[in-house]
Amino acid sequence: MKTRLRRDSAAFTLIEMLAAVVLLTVFMLLAAQLFISSMRLIGEATKANSVVVRLDGVLGQLRRDAWDARNSVVDGNALHITSATGAEFVWKLDGAGATVTLTRTTARTGNPPEVRTWKDLPGPMHFEVRGPTLVVMGVDTDGKPAAMVMTSQWLLAGGKP
Repeated sequence: MKTRLRRDSAAFTLIEMLAAVVLLTVFMLLAAQLFISSMRLIGEATKANSVVVRLDGVLGQLRRDAWDARNSVVDGNALHITSATGAEFVWKLDGAGATVTLTRTTARTGNPPEVRTWKDLPGPMHFEVRGPTLVVMGVDTDGKPAAMVMTSQWLLAGGKP
């Protein structure tokens, strides 16, 4: 009795296995690219958030100083603010390129000056004083000119510098 080979067995052919390996390789390459892009995006979002938090802190402090200002004078890259309590604040911009370092020095009678510095802020920036308002000129994320306007309550109410 002769045994006959069956060709309809339930196994995969070599071509089917190679096709499966090629498809799996393509899928893994796409998944790796997606993972790398996601990690890069997370890093960029963290940097952008850090800049926004620093800029918000700077503008918040500057807004408080401007609100209480009896006098504001721009001298080049420096803004001199005299508050109602007699404190002197000097805001100085260093750097005219894409990043700016902003330093705030506080001088109060009888106390040593306090210095606070914010680095790597988006730039360029400059100050302008327009009557009772202080304007911080800069650029937005699209590179278009932007302005933040802050008002002195004392000067707005008609107080004399």
